[in-house]
Amino acid sequence: MTRFRLLALVLLIGAAPPGTASTGDSIVSAAKAFLKTSCVAAKQSCVEATAIHDGYLAALKDADACAEKACPLPAVHAIIERDRELDAREHALPPEARAAGSTRPFLRLSLLVVGRSAAALALADPKAEAPAYWNPSVEAPKMVELICVKYAALCAGARGLLRETSDLHADAAACEKEPCRFAVQEELAIAAERASGDYMALSTKVDTYTLPIFSVINQAVERVGKLLARTSAAKLAELEKGEAALLAGVAALEKNPGVASAAQIEALNARGAQLIGLYRDASNSSDRTQNMLIGDAGTARMRERVNAAAGRLASARARLMALKAARGFGGPDATDAAAVGTIRPASASSGAGLGLTLVGGGESRSQAPRPVLIDRRSIPKPPPTDPNAPPILEGDPGYLDLLRNVRSKDSLRKADALRRLGLTKTFGDPSGRAGLVHTQRAPDTCAIVAQQGVLMALKLLPLGDPVKLEAQLAEEARSRGFYREGTPDAYTGSLLVDRGVIVTKHNDVPLSTLDAAVRRGGMIIASVDARHLWGDKAPKALGHAIMITGAEVGRFNDETLGYYINDSGSLVLGAGRFVPIEQFKKAWEGLTKTFAEVH
Repeated sequence: MTRFRLLALVLLIGAAPPGTASTGDSIVSAAKAFLKTSCVAAKQSCVEATAIHDGYLAALKDADACAEKACPLPAVHAIIERDRELDAREHALPPEARAAGSTRPFLRLSLLVVGRSAAALALADPKAEAPAYWNPSVEAPKMVELICVKYAALCAGARGLLRETSDLHADAAACEKEPCRFAVQEELAIAAERASGDYMALSTKVDTYTLPIFSVINQAVERVGKLLARTSAAKLAELEKGEAALLAGVAALEKNPGVASAAQIEALNARGAQLIGLYRDASNSSDRTQNMLIGDAGTARMRERVNAAAGRLASARARLMALKAARGFGGPDATDAAAVGTIRPASASSGAGLGLTLVGGGESRSQAPRPVLIDRRSIPKPPPTDPNAPPILEGDPGYLDLLRNVRSKDSLRKADALRRLGLTKTFGDPSGRAGLVHTQRAPDTCAIVAQQGVLMALKLLPLGDPVKLEAQLAEEARSRGFYREGTPDAYTGSLLVDRGVIVTKHNDVPLSTLDAAVRRGGMIIASVDARHLWGDKAPKALGHAIMITGAEVGRFNDETLGYYINDSGSLVLGAGRFVPIEQFKKAWEGLTKTFAEVH
């Protein structure tokens, strides 16, 4: 929308309770009293403040007259234009000359003018529209005053929102003038998205026209998003350059692995650790930009480049581990099977996050922050067939029953029979990962619990009550801007990225892309329409995040029969539940077709 219709402000000021002075009289008296304060606080602006005050009163008098007796339409338009010009002049006053604390008394006079002008306009011509204009920075404070007049309980929140937005614009301007640190830009991004969320919460509680408030917030969001987009591009370019050097070093050692020394491998590993930090910054800034600059084609391309960079880092990690094992330099052990080095989760405020843990051999001990090592996990291998995967169906059917079930139209019976007869192969580790889920304790923490499962699998969480860990992770995600009444798709997996885990994120992709990822055997966090998993008849999609822990695939035709999932939101905990492919396809295509793959 590029213009503002004054008619949207009809009936701004309601009647006061019987026996009290009218709201209009109170506003006029308050403005008159404030003028004295304004002239004392800002003497140099006294003449202008007086002129503005008197101008509003004159416009109000004329509007009252035209609301009582019809005036020519051009005369009413002229009153409305005078009010608009006075608003712009009021906005140009220094803060001490226009505000009594957080109240803008002159703008309340403007609200009276608008209300009476609307009545005058309707009397002059019921079909007429007010002159259109659009200056959100001038109109937003007026809308806040309107909220304060009509909804006293929401006044403080509306004022705070406008003040926070003003600070965002000022801070963004400072960063535009002189580049600021990445951590500062992240703080701005978190504040900008929080302001957007606060606006949405406010707008649902009022029946007042609030679009100008949204506009100034959206301008701040876009401004910060563009700052972060430039930083993201710079971080990614640096990462790609560093990866080229790292992979060249790995390739040089692979040509003659027999002479590769432990020091050479560890030097490359240390370089990889630095690149993990760059990857984290590039990934997080790319996601924040994507969430702030919705519809910007450049953000999608940036995510594709980040995914490619993540793949190269994962490849370098695997190749370094292979070199290490080939040379006998303390190959994979119980500790190497998990990521033993993590970077401190970036924190938006002191004390946020769960800190660092080093886990090995089942024990947890604290460690001071240090750079991440290349996410040391065992060398990727082809996913094995898993005879111990969670049962598709309970019971012990006989051989003849299994033969009949192979031809069953019931997809669960058919998959169960094929598996029991050894006619399928299992990808991933559905049995080993089934214990990584618990029933979520909040209605919107499904993505938090899914990420918690990944962190548990990688031994990046201390042992403890999973419900308490869920609450801690939710608070960390909230402080980092990754979670607010749910986790936006762009931030699924961001708690993992913050710890140096390599994650690729995919949005609006076909099921075949997800299927290829599941067959690679890693852990997947997918966004689905839970109605099709729970048999829910709700009229709208139920956005939900699950972990996909494995797949069952036909041994001879290579067709995917279905996926094993960990579902924290179902009434019966979905720990390793098998979902037939046709049922899963409906859940997949019913939402955003988004997933994050852990490498």
